[in-house]
Amino acid sequence: HMYANYKDNNPSGGWGMQRVLDQSNAAQARYGDPESPDYIENFNIIAATNGSGYNMETGEPGGLLVMEGVEYHSSNGHLFFGILDDGSAMIGTHEEYGVLKAQGKVKEAISAFGTPLIRNGEFAIDITSNPQYFNDRASRTAVGITATGKVVLMVLDGRQEPFSCGGSMQEIAQIMLEAGCVHAVNMDGGGSSTMLIRIDDVLTLRNKPSDGAMRRGSNAIMLVEKTKETQQEPEQQPTEPTTNPTATEPTTTLATQPVTTTPPEPGVKTDVLIAIGIGTSAVVIGVAIAVVVNLGSKKRK
Repeated sequence: HMYANYKDNNPSGGWGMQRVLDQSNAAQARYGDPESPDYIENFNIIAATNGSGYNMETGEPGGLLVMEGVEYHSSNGHLFFGILDDGSAMIGTHEEYGVLKAQGKVKEAISAFGTPLIRNGEFAIDITSNPQYFNDRASRTAVGITATGKVVLMVLDGRQEPFSCGGSMQEIAQIMLEAGCVHAVNMDGGGSSTMLIRIDDVLTLRNKPSDGAMRRGSNAIMLVEKTKETQQEPEQQPTEPTTNPTATEPTTTLATQPVTTTPPEPGVKTDVLIAIGIGTSAVVIGVAIAVVVNLGSKKRK
């Protein structure tokens, strides 16, 4: 399950700024505490990233913000990333949002930031509006959708040479394309870029923010698990090597390798696949962290 988030998990309290970690903790307390009136059994945030651009004085989102079907901020005409009422993800236009809103189908949504990255499996970068921003290397956050409906959340560290210089729009688009995305958009980057992953039951910062610490920002994207893990008996190993095209991957995989591995195939039951790598293609541009989420089999643009 994926959700948009905001300060104190409550945009109706007024605009403000808060770290992704504090937003996540607020949501976890609201829905994960059995004493809370909004308690949801087995609610567990397992990853989160920063979201849209915003007013850095007030925290007002730079565009669309929908949480649990409620529109807290209208669209600014930009593309958006959203979760529909059937649980599927989509990246759409301002006009498409208007149609879906009228039908009551949008459950969660936040605006993209700047240019689209990939459309229909092809590069879709438009650098004419801000050539320097799009061509310079910096910390970046992006979200994309694969042909099988999986969501890819990616954070690339930057502005910290020689550890990580970051990437241009072309380079992060390449990362998303190699992760299997057929549609992808840029989100807020720079010092806002943040990736949290739950490790040993603690939401842990997994990237290295260019500000030196997590920045207070506007909205965020949360990945939530609502099913309780059960202990399974180990499978008996076959005596002869076999090839099983339907074999599933581990629930969580950490590896020091480029984000160019083949994305999960249709039918894979794993919910989260995490890959940590350095660079893209032959150019070492920094440390990238990607989370691939299986939300279902429906395809959305």
